[in-house]
Amino acid sequence: MADNTVINVGTGGDTIATDDIGGIKYPRGKITLGADGVDDGDVSSANPLPINVDGNVANDDPDTGNPIKIGGKASAATPPAVANLDRVDAYFDVNGRLVVAIDLELPAGTNNIGDVDIVSLPGTVEGDIGSTATNMAVVAAAVSGAQMQTDVITLPGSVEADVGSIETDAALLATTVSAGKIQVDVVSVTGIDATDDSITAKLATDVLQNDLVAVTPKFAVIDIAATATIVAAVGGKKIRVLGFFYSHGGAGSETVNFNSGAGGSAITGPMEVGVDTPVVLGFNPVGWFETAAGNALEMELLTTNQTSGALLYVEI
Repeated sequence: MADNTVINVGTGGDTIATDDIGGIKYPRGKITLGADGVDDGDVSSANPLPINVDGNVANDDPDTGNPIKIGGKASAATPPAVANLDRVDAYFDVNGRLVVAIDLELPAGTNNIGDVDIVSLPGTVEGDIGSTATNMAVVAAAVSGAQMQTDVITLPGSVEADVGSIETDAALLATTVSAGKIQVDVVSVTGIDATDDSITAKLATDVLQNDLVAVTPKFAVIDIAATATIVAAVGGKKIRVLGFFYSHGGAGSETVNFNSGAGGSAITGPMEVGVDTPVVLGFNPVGWFETAAGNALEMELLTTNQTSGALLYVEI
């Protein structure tokens, strides 16, 4: 028999959709959406039937039954590439682990991949840090905050050391720790620039030391017959006199004093010296007197006798 059925054949009634299966007509129907008393339209590709898929086990509960799960294709090898915008299967390894490719590269230069807390390492873990073999428990005891504490006191026994590569024994290292600090004997140190160390004074002919700053000794000629500037001003610098000598020629004695700046404040008392009598102030590494910062050094003569000599100074 044919599908579909004419209602009231004798009067030409409506035809309803049916499916003929073995001579038996099964009615066909459309699904219409909507709550009771509401028509939300027939089900179609543009108006699909809403379906909720709910699992039978809540999150963090034991897995039971046969819930719908998201899966993928297991592959021991990397799947081949597909065309752009094609659909692909999720990629899992043969143990069911989702494979994720991280394509980002570390930028050039030095990069911090992770931090290691050596303060709270458990137990006595022996590690190899570069070429230094040590006992991590001892190291942890010698660390305060983020810095390793080192006492320069004494190191018993024999330790072979090479700057850049220190080889020692963990047990021996443990005996060198006192109150959480590693004790080391400094036998010899390679020479370094004094300005990089904590040397605050040294005697040398090339440079002197003012705190941690190297200063170069300089010389000035004294050749005047009236008050004059001996050393010109230097911005932000004091003129510190470390030594001088001079003498007078002429008819009588001469009185001299040194000033900070032209016509400025006296930085020595008046010194009266006879004719052709040398005045010598030997080298004094801390200086005999100095100007204020930014002032010239003036030599004041009370008379007009020729005065000649030389002066040693530094700018600080």
